[in-house]
Formats: sequence, structure tokens, C-alpha cells
Amino acid sequence: MTPAGSMCVLVWPRTEADGRLTSEALASHGIESKLVRDVAELATGVEECAGCAVIPEEACGAAGAGLVHVLTDQPPWSDFPFVVIGRRGRPSFEDSAQIDRLGNVTMLDPPLRIRTLVRAVHAALRGRQRQYEALRAIDERDRFLATLAHELRNPLYAALLALEVAQRKDPKRQLPVLRRQLRQLSSLVDDLLDVARVSAGKIELKKDEIDVGKLVRDVAATFDVRFQEADVKLETTAERNLRVEGDRARLDQVLGNVLTNAIKYTPRGGRVQLDARRSGSSAVVAIADNGIGIEPKLLPLIFEPYMQIEASLARADGGMGIGLSLVKTLVELHGGDVRAESPGPGQGATLEIRLPLTYAARSMVREPPPQVVQPSPRRIVIVEDNADSRELMSEILAEQGHTVDTAGDGMAGFEALVREPFADVGIVDLGLPKLDGFELARRVRALRGSEPFLIALSGFGRPQDRNDAEISRLLSVTRRHAGDTHAA
Repeated sequence: MTPAGSMCVLVWPRTEADGRLTSEALASHGIESKLVRDVAELATGVEECAGCAVIPEEACGAAGAGLVHVLTDQPPWSDFPFVVIGRRGRPSFEDSAQIDRLGNVTMLDPPLRIRTLVRAVHAALRGRQRQYEALRAIDERDRFLATLAHELRNPLYAALLALEVAQRKDPKRQLPVLRRQLRQLSSLVDDLLDVARVSAGKIELKKDEIDVGKLVRDVAATFDVRFQEADVKLETTAERNLRVEGDRARLDQVLGNVLTNAIKYTPRGGRVQLDARRSGSSAVVAIADNGIGIEPKLLPLIFEPYMQIEASLARADGGMGIGLSLVKTLVELHGGDVRAESPGPGQGATLEIRLPLTYAARSMVREPPPQVVQPSPRRIVIVEDNADSRELMSEILAEQGHTVDTAGDGMAGFEALVREPFADVGIVDLGLPKLDGFELARRVRALRGSEPFLIALSGFGRPQDRNDAEISRLLSVTRRHAGDTHAA
């Protein structure tokens, strides 16, 4: 991050003499400057974190389109400031249209005093510094959310695994309830992380061909108990061969968020209809309820981040006002769109999601269902410093027929992975004592080459954490979840 004291001022002079005088005047007030002669040099300076630019009015006309192009390449947080020096001896309105397109402009007309120029440059630099401070605050927020998720996921992960084991050995009514509530809490944490990813433009989709009808039926089945507990009837219909290119986990998240809202805003004894159908070249998923409805003036706002309907305050079902914002973003990333309709308060609401069908689905080409391959037993080493998580993972994998060995720190894990009989799979926590997961992976690769297959286990969910693990030739499993252990 460039501090204000070192931000350079780009000076595009009319003549070399003007450039020299301007640079000397700025230098006498402690302001660093750099001369540029065309749009290309100006663009380079902006990319190198210049603080502002001092340019003549003529440049706005001669190179205005180029300057605007430079500005359109800025990141969303940036609003690069210009100090424009008017023409001598005539009004400075001839290129006003181009000047307006620059956006953040301070106009100075001749005769120009040095003090006026310096004050304008100082003001521009202060504004630019505030932009960098805003960017820093955004980065700090994202790091905070990632750390918060990491700290929350560790106990959630151990608890989910404990419930997984307990449910198999001693199924009681409270265990499913606890499990659903923990998964809901984990979902809220994931939504918080996704807000950070959306803000940073780092949402990544892992697309595959998906049958939307089957997806709808599967999601509806997972929500069946929640609807029963809320005393809301869920009616589901879904056509077949509604195939789209999409990320199964993200579309599952979309439907989950929408159904959660439907439960929240539908009173006991109410009804929710979930319908998946074909409409032209699109797969349409409609979720209609007979709940509290939405005021028409609020319909354009419900997809905004942190937007909540006031009537929901009487229903303390949680929620942070980010679910529908994520729904809109994720659907649009899939090339689709989402819209909401409601006749008004007390008259229910309908949310409609449209996704483009694949070419085969448009042509009604039916393909055979994919074959499910059951994993064969493996020899697995679990390297995890959390004793509860380590033991529960070991028990679940052993129940699936795998041979499991465990280690509580990096050095013990390294020894377990390189001694005979060799392991097929290593599940390695990245944050280990004595030897972290990255160094452990490097040492194992140095001795055993491409084997064993290594899975990185971490509560950190940011894209750079996944990238770091992949660079170390680990397969990153960033979301701690009982189901993730099946990756072995």
C-alpha cells in the first residue's frame, strides 16, 4: 500500500519549460513529481500508484478518449484525481465534455498562482490517500472474516464429526436437531466468507453438467425436516433433462438460501411451492410462498447486501441480510438472472431463478446417468493437532474400511508418511506444531515423489490459502466438514 508521503504527482506539461517550473514548484513544497508526455506514460504512472495528475486542458481534448480508457481500467475502489490547468487567454470550456468524463477533476484557470496549484495538489493527494485507506479497510475486513471463519470452524468441525459417530451408534431425537443447527451456523460462516469473496471479485465456479431437476429434488429432501418443524408444507415438482453448466455446490447454496428465506417468511400452516421447469432455452426454478409478502417499493432492494424486511424482526430465525445478495451474484455468475414478485404485504412472494440450458438439453438429448464408483480401502495417515477431530476422523474412515494411522504434530506426521508400509493418502492440517503442513508436504515429496496423495486440511477458506496448498502439491480441502473426509 502506497502512503501519501511517497505518492508521486504525474505532470503532463504544455512545454518542457512549464514542466520544469511545475516540478520545481511542487518540490519546494515537498511534493514528488514525474513528467509524462502522453497517455501511455500516464497510464503507467497510474498503475504504479501515482497520487494524482496535473494536466493541461488541451490534453483532455486531444487524448480524452485515451484518458477515459485509462480510468475504466481502474479497480472499483479507485477514483483517480486530476488537476486540470485551463488555457491561457481564453475560457476553459472548450473541452468540458471530455473533462467531465474524467470524473474526479479540479479545474484551475489562469492566471495560476503557485499557492493555488499546491493546495489543489495537496487536496487531490489527501483524497487519493483516503481511497487507499478504504482499500486497506476492505482488506482488513476480509482477513478478519477469514480468521473468524477459521476460529469458528475448528470446534464446529469436531462437533459435526462427533455427531456423525454418535448418530450411527446411538441415534436420538436431539442429535439430528443439533446437527442441523450446527450446519446452519456453518452455513452462516460460509456466507460471511462469500461476502468477502464477492467484494474482492474472487468467487470461483467449478462447473460441470448438472440436472437442475435432480438438484431441486435433492435440496428439497434435505430441507424436509426443517419445513416440518416450521409447520410449513413444501410441495415440489421438477421436470427432467433440465441440464445446465454450473457449480453444484454454489447452486445448492442458492437454493438453500432461497428455501431458508421461504421458511423464515411463511407463517405456521403456510405453504411453499418449489417448481423446476423448462421455459424456452432456460431452466426456471420458482419458489412461491403464501407468507408475509413484500411491499412493491422494496422489491428492487431485496437483492442488496444486508437488506432485511422489517416484518422479519418478529421472526428471530437468524440471518444477516446477505442471503439474497449472494443468490443474485451466484446466479449471474452462471449466466442466469433472478427476480422477485409479490402482490404486496400478506400476499406471499415468488422468486424465480433462470439458468441457461446446455445445448444437449435444449435439443432434448438424453444421456445415460453417470456411474458411481465406490472407493476402495486405502491406508491413510491423519496429521491433525486437534485430538477430537483426529480421533473422530480416524473412526469414520475406519468404519468405511480404511486402515488409519494418526499423528498429532508435523514431525510425527512426516515419520508416519515416509515409513513402511507406505500410506496411500495423507490428510494434513496446515497449521501444525513443530512442522507446518507445507514443510511436511515438501519433505514427503522429496523422499516419496508424487505419492502419497496429500489432502490439505485447513479452516482458512481464502483463495490464496488454496493456491498456496496447490503450489505445495497438496489438494486443498479448505472447508472443514464431516463429508470432506470422503475425498480420500
